[in-house]
Amino acid sequence: RGIPSPAADVASVAPWQAEGVRGNPTLRDVTFQIEPWLAFTRAELRAGRLPFWNPYQSAGSPFWAAGQPAPLFPLHLLFVALPLQLGFVLLPWLRLALGGAGAWALAREFDLSRPAAAVAAIGFPLSGMFVSFLSFPMGNALALVPWVFWAVERLARGNSGAIPLAVTAGLQLLGGHPETSAHTAFLTAIYLVVRVVGARGRKGDACVAPTNLG
Repeated sequence: RGIPSPAADVASVAPWQAEGVRGNPTLRDVTFQIEPWLAFTRAELRAGRLPFWNPYQSAGSPFWAAGQPAPLFPLHLLFVALPLQLGFVLLPWLRLALGGAGAWALAREFDLSRPAAAVAAIGFPLSGMFVSFLSFPMGNALALVPWVFWAVERLARGNSGAIPLAVTAGLQLLGGHPETSAHTAFLTAIYLVVRVVGARGRKGDACVAPTNLG
């Protein structure tokens, strides 16, 4: 039994060249960084230690503050609690489910029908960007993009979106890819400005009394 991993690529480097088959060389980050980070997080937390320092990388390097390992992200904490093989299998699927649920919630917040929301819930997590980075920490941050937009839309409508926005944006920052969080913040800020200005414009138009030409 296997797991969704390009780890067979270790056969391309010493001392394993003679073993197994080569994996996908374009996914070496997963093989040599991301999966070892997950395994290290799991081992340290299960041993009752907080992983502040990684002694196995670059002759020792900061781990807790590194960003990409994302040791505090909820899905990674669930990975720690699960059996190792099950964790590696479930983690990509949970990212898909999280992103799909966010797309559904956002579509419904836009007052779209249930069938339309279902299309969004299927289409977003199966989009090229999401699937390409499903095994990367970026997958965590991408899965939360629709949730952040959902919170911003609730804020624009006056539906108590401040706390949901703080929670979703905070979780995205814990996801392990600060660049995606920055891009999301930039786009949602533009969206919120346009949304609020547009709503005020429509409200102003509604308050203008029709001219009586008679």
